[in-house]
Amino acid sequence: MQSTIQKLTSLAKNGLLGFCFFYTANTQVDIWWLNEGRSMEPTFHTGQVVVAQPSSAWFFDVTDIKVDDIVIARDPTNPRQNVCKRVVGVSGHRIPVALRDRFSYVPAGSLWLEGDNSVESRDSRTYGPVPLGLVRGRVIWPVVQ
Repeated sequence: MQSTIQKLTSLAKNGLLGFCFFYTANTQVDIWWLNEGRSMEPTFHTGQVVVAQPSSAWFFDVTDIKVDDIVIARDPTNPRQNVCKRVVGVSGHRIPVALRDRFSYVPAGSLWLEGDNSVESRDSRTYGPVPLGLVRGRVIWPVVQ
């Protein structure tokens, strides 16, 4: 009888730990494999793995994203594709003169995203401001300064 109780207690503890890991891994952090090319070099390279706070996490608010954060977002031109880009402008920020054909400022509820390797990057300079609703998460590891 004692060994059955010990087995059940052990199963309960392991089950609780497993649930906590599953919950955290699926709601508080996301793991992304970067495979979109050289747009974020030298910061990140193709094939690198990053950890992000998902936009669905209870402690994360997409309106708290600031300039120089790196985010994972859905590509506005191909919703099946995700992009990893640096935030260059948030709502109300002025857009560089060369890119003002359609917008003078980043519209409310949007971000201006650019890759660190401007020659290789397809980003907001190509498709314009990215709505906050397309943001999947903010990269938190590896930490980039």
